[in-house]
Amino acid sequence: MNIDLELYRIFYTVAKYKNISKATQELYISQPAITQRINNLEKQLNIKLFYRKPDGMKLTKEGKELYKYVKDSIETMNNVENKFNIYLQKNKTNNIKIKTTNQIDNIFLGDTIVKFSKKYPEIGIDLDIGTEKEAIEELLNEQVDIITIKDIKQIRNKNFKIIATKNLTPCIYTSKNYLEKQNGKIDIYNKAEQYNFILPKKGSIERSEFDKFCQKHHLDIKLKYETQSINIRKYFVFNGLGIAVGFKEYIYEELKRNIFIEIPLEEGLSECNINWVTLNNERKNEEVLKLIKIVKEK
Repeated sequence: MNIDLELYRIFYTVAKYKNISKATQELYISQPAITQRINNLEKQLNIKLFYRKPDGMKLTKEGKELYKYVKDSIETMNNVENKFNIYLQKNKTNNIKIKTTNQIDNIFLGDTIVKFSKKYPEIGIDLDIGTEKEAIEELLNEQVDIITIKDIKQIRNKNFKIIATKNLTPCIYTSKNYLEKQNGKIDIYNKAEQYNFILPKKGSIERSEFDKFCQKHHLDIKLKYETQSINIRKYFVFNGLGIAVGFKEYIYEELKRNIFIEIPLEEGLSECNINWVTLNNERKNEEVLKLIKIVKEK
């Protein structure tokens, strides 16, 4: 018996919703057309599949059995179609899609994209920011090509591959101007409450490490400014407004030129890792492979 697969798809959709009107919305087929095709399927199978009720469609005993058989196959086909549509949408352009997390506007990301764009100016990059949960889900669904995340505990399975890991070192720093206001000495451990602190938002990587440090040493700090923007924190420090928390990698040039002064700690803040992750499959296009090669060179 050779029955059109589309008839089974229509049967599955009506059975799922138990309502022809709802099935028309999903299938974009008119009610009379759906009714005709259900009748056609019943005729070819020589069984009755539905009882027509005022409140909808109810499966017969044979209909319930058929639904069990076709459910997994139809849902698999629908999933394949959805993934292929995503693939087609993604590959309409040569643009590589990257999703970063934790507000990672870091130097490693910027330098990598600049280096790649200079070498391959014909290839664009779509850069988005979101949560780690969003990034992982979008990567699994192949909506993005690469993600950057901190927590690799969430990706310990065969579907993911870590391309590269960048180490970031949190530190506490200030300016010469503010240091002079404190008579050339800052004592974090004994006089923390006397200083103005410029901190990133709660929940950020560097803020979490700083909060752990304060709890461990029972420091009562005075939060003067709070902003997630790295550049604003640097600007406030440059203008002598206080002491900031950030990553050394973001202020490397300023530290090197003594524009900023790192405040020494007996025990430094814990290092953080940012991981570049992609899917562990063979379906990557040439553009993505070129970017991965540059990422690994860093």
